[in-house]
Amino acid sequence: MIGKKELARIHILKKDSGITGEDYRSLLSGAAGVDSAAGIETPDQYYKVITALSNLLAARGGLPLRSSGGEKPSFRGAVKTRAHKILGANYRVRLAGYLRKMGRADLDQCSDRELRRVMGFLSRPDRRKS
Repeated sequence: MIGKKELARIHILKKDSGITGEDYRSLLSGAAGVDSAAGIETPDQYYKVITALSNLLAARGGLPLRSSGGEKPSFRGAVKTRAHKILGANYRVRLAGYLRKMGRADLDQCSDRELRRVMGFLSRPDRRKS
């Protein structure tokens, strides 16, 4: 699931584009395979929806939102975001402990496979906040 900021960006673009509810649901379905922005679960789905809405807005003469880097969100960034959300304020310490067990100093040293392993660690039900 995406965060509140990402959801807000989608809704801002939707409002700015003047798209109807039916067209919006069609856009979400075509871009991410969901019928509601709340159903977006991956950074890739989010990126596709933002791109589609930005393109629509640009085609209608508006100015689309720009991300700070202007590039697709990375999986590494998604892992960091999820770690903060799941592990809380001291997520860096707890994540560093898990990475040490893997033989890594930080996420930047992890391969894609190792990043998926970290995401699996974060997705375990016993890691979730109550």
